[in-house]
Amino acid sequence: MVKRLEDILRFLEWVIVHPLFRRGVAVVVYGVVPVVLLDALLFATVPYYFIVKAGKVAEILLFIILFIAPLAIIFRVSLLRRALIYRQAMGVMMLYVALFHGVSLFDYTRLFDVTYYSITHNIVYGVMALLLTVMLGITSNRFSMRHLHRWWKRLHRFAYPLFFLVVVHASITTGEKKLILLALLFLLLKFLAYRRISYKIPGLSS
Repeated sequence: MVKRLEDILRFLEWVIVHPLFRRGVAVVVYGVVPVVLLDALLFATVPYYFIVKAGKVAEILLFIILFIAPLAIIFRVSLLRRALIYRQAMGVMMLYVALFHGVSLFDYTRLFDVTYYSITHNIVYGVMALLLTVMLGITSNRFSMRHLHRWWKRLHRFAYPLFFLVVVHASITTGEKKLILLALLFLLLKFLAYRRISYKIPGLSS
């Protein structure tokens, strides 16, 4: 069983680093997704349910982006380390989906209504999260890395406050308290990864 699992993981590693697969991901993320979402935004072709779920997709993408590195360090899973090459693409896709979600659901008739931005309202945290997402998304490219130098890494540390803004926004919106536990789990994983504390899983760890 362990041997078979190792073979599956090796095959998956081979797939995700293959140039054709990487090109396919690039075409979908940088070409197909923005065109589809822009069409849906301009012509209102997507049901309200899917607009709401777009926020969930953006949330999940952010969680994957942030969790994948500490999990790779703690459990020493080669597949996760290989998958780090897709964090940039996932960040850009998160930007597209989050923009679609936010722009579609924002109540523009209350743009200058102060009560709309109450600290107990999910919209405040959603807007702040979207602004951070835009800032991180438009700098998720080699051009920005090359020209911002050390400031690029400092800038992208805003992914951590973004994570907590998203957790608060989603918790208020859905009432799911488990997201708070997820935030605590993330802090624990970051601490373990920082201390280089690892745990070997048979068949998974390398």
